[in-house]
Amino acid sequence: MSGWGTRQRLYRFHLVALLAFVCASIFSPIAVFAASLPKMERVGVVSIAGGMLYDDHVGFMVFGNKLDRQDVSEWALDEAWEAKMSAALSEVAADAEIVPLSLERASLLIAYPTPEDEKSIVAQYRMPKFKRIKEALQQIASDNQLDAILVLASSSIELAGTNQSLESFGIFSSGGSSATYYYVIAQIHLIDGVTGKPVKSKWLETARHEKGQFGRSPSETAPDELKEKRFAEYSDEEKLALAERFKVMPDTAWVPTLTKLLQSK
Repeated sequence: MSGWGTRQRLYRFHLVALLAFVCASIFSPIAVFAASLPKMERVGVVSIAGGMLYDDHVGFMVFGNKLDRQDVSEWALDEAWEAKMSAALSEVAADAEIVPLSLERASLLIAYPTPEDEKSIVAQYRMPKFKRIKEALQQIASDNQLDAILVLASSSIELAGTNQSLESFGIFSSGGSSATYYYVIAQIHLIDGVTGKPVKSKWLETARHEKGQFGRSPSETAPDELKEKRFAEYSDEEKLALAERFKVMPDTAWVPTLTKLLQSK
């Protein structure tokens, strides 16, 4: 009887251990997350990050802060970044077919804060609300038979060592610094073509190990001759040169960001 009882206890122990293992495999965050990723056979690439430049100056005192926004959609940064992101995607996901898209970008820009948000905290930040464009993304996926869409969108970070936020892309200067910086703050979102919802997002970051004032976001120092100028004071030639700088500034961020985004864990 004692031997039979021992065998029963061992059986129950192994059964419980097996069930625990199965449950852990099924319900672990990695397993659930991997299962939620859409297949990547036909993929579209879209940018809605390149239309609004921020010229942000932080003064010694709050009343010295100045923020100007400028529509620079004529620079065609979105088109340039889409081409760069597509080229990087073909390197990271060689089996994916990248489908060229013809779309009205305005139908997706409504993801950003709108006039009705003016009394809401969401109006303070240029960050997308994807529920506003879920149907538009589903329609794009359906029209082009896409499994997934990669969307580059503006975002916001808190500057290291301050209580100041920085968003979108543009020019940053500070009364406490002798330098002026150009930067890009954005995320790449992986959209499920069926649901039109993001299933995974990653910050657009370079692969450098150290973090600077802007984290690992693409950034560089403005030329000395421009560090005292606000964007409105740039000449036409200086603005065109800045547009070209922004087109290539994220070049070292596309591959590492997409690699992280498409990993199953």
